[in-house]
Amino acid sequence: MWILTTSGFVSAVEWQEKGSPKDGWIYLRARQREHLTSLTSRLESPRPKVQELSGADYRYRTWLTRDQFKDLLMLLADDVDYPNFKSAVLKKQGATKYEGALHRVWSVLASMQPTSPYARFGKTKLKRGKGKCEDCGVSGPASQFENYLGRTLCKNVGDCVRRMSPKLPV
Repeated sequence: MWILTTSGFVSAVEWQEKGSPKDGWIYLRARQREHLTSLTSRLESPRPKVQELSGADYRYRTWLTRDQFKDLLMLLADDVDYPNFKSAVLKKQGATKYEGALHRVWSVLASMQPTSPYARFGKTKLKRGKGKCEDCGVSGPASQFENYLGRTLCKNVGDCVRRMSPKLPV
């Protein structure tokens, strides 16, 4: 389960290791330490310790019992006091990599809907010539870009986010 909050992004999966004392626990993982610690610090003692695994896909990890995980989800439900999630993240964190990524995630998921949200402003291909992405700044043939909600963006979201990574504050 991916969990996107105003404090950050974590991934929750079940730890499955037969014979392990943590078999069946929830393994909570994050790409940024503060995303994980902002959540685990809200739990009652004993608070889980965060491990750092430098070569892992999710660098920061911890285990929660199922009851701790349920408690955390209830706390997160109580945090929803805003009319727009992405705006709440911007207000809380400012313009960070995470906040920028949320806009791209929203855009990708919006494309799954049969009729685009804001269809009258939806995606259109750029005509001829060259284009320049308003997020990462890369220039190239118009075929590499699309116009989305009035903004020129890379068609390949993954490459764009990788190029933006060093430009945005954490």
